[in-house]
Amino acid sequence: MGKRVGALVASVAVACSALCAVPGVAAASSMPRFGPNVIVFTATMSQAAIQTKLNEIATQQVPDQFGQQRYAVFFAPGTYGSAADPLIFQVGYYTQVSGLGAHPGDVVVNGAIDVFNQCPPSPGPCEGLANFWRSVSNLTLNVSLPKSPPTYVPDNGENAACRNSNEMWAVSQAAPMRRVIMNGTVTLQDYCNQGFVSGGFFADDEFNGGVVINAGQQQFFTRNSNVDSWTNSVWNQVFLGDNGAPTADFGKTNQYTVLPTTPLSQSEPFLYTDPTGDYNVFVPAVQHNSVGPSYAGGAEAGRSIPIRRFFIANPSTPVWAINAALAFGRNLILTPGVYD
Repeated sequence: MGKRVGALVASVAVACSALCAVPGVAAASSMPRFGPNVIVFTATMSQAAIQTKLNEIATQQVPDQFGQQRYAVFFAPGTYGSAADPLIFQVGYYTQVSGLGAHPGDVVVNGAIDVFNQCPPSPGPCEGLANFWRSVSNLTLNVSLPKSPPTYVPDNGENAACRNSNEMWAVSQAAPMRRVIMNGTVTLQDYCNQGFVSGGFFADDEFNGGVVINAGQQQFFTRNSNVDSWTNSVWNQVFLGDNGAPTADFGKTNQYTVLPTTPLSQSEPFLYTDPTGDYNVFVPAVQHNSVGPSYAGGAEAGRSIPIRRFFIANPSTPVWAINAALAFGRNLILTPGVYD
């Protein structure tokens, strides 16, 4: 599917040993061949270098709704940014931002990870209704905003002081936030120009020490998350298996559908590095009648698959090679790109 972003993991069969001649097979104890559109930051890199690369990707992807580029941005375990010097960046179209820890607390970003309104170059309304196809996952975000507005890259022309007033995740569908520990307030609408937004998805998240400000967000689905406080709704908000969800309400406003448990679910597999630096994929177990984040109660149920048992494909990989790998029982990772 052409709109897919990031490193998509499909768990297929398990055992195989005869793929030496097939291109793309990941070797053990080495950096996987993820290609140029997978960016891995480490905590030993300078923040200036990280900021520059993030701004470069955002400049290209924030306005590029119909472009062909796809990116997966990973943060290795560690801490990025600080209260004195926060790391602030935007997530554009076809961009996946993820931590590489086994637990969301292994990667800490002090700053803001934003999605703002799209503003036309000529006079006209700023909107978030087309803010699709992006994601953030598997990290902790300590919302930390500077006293003076940063230099936003790219700049949509809205008031900078207003954009610096909150963490803003002004998305509309196909833009999930998974396995994120959010310490601080987040708003689901870019209210600096009252742009409309319509739909989003939270799963396995924790919202601590702040408020989820729904504002003008028309609908949202939150599953298996911890919520300190959630304000207002417009049309429909659904809460499934969440701690701290608001009381069910079917009035003219604040329409909340609340189910106390999630009958059946399975979260997406995710890439992580172990203490030796080797890459693995964790496949969460199926959950029954669950409440709250899967990682909050101790060891997370599921299984790890080493990267050497995956075939890593890119858009130029021949179909025969992918089929051969699957036939031999390899799992499959599709690196960012458009697969025709």
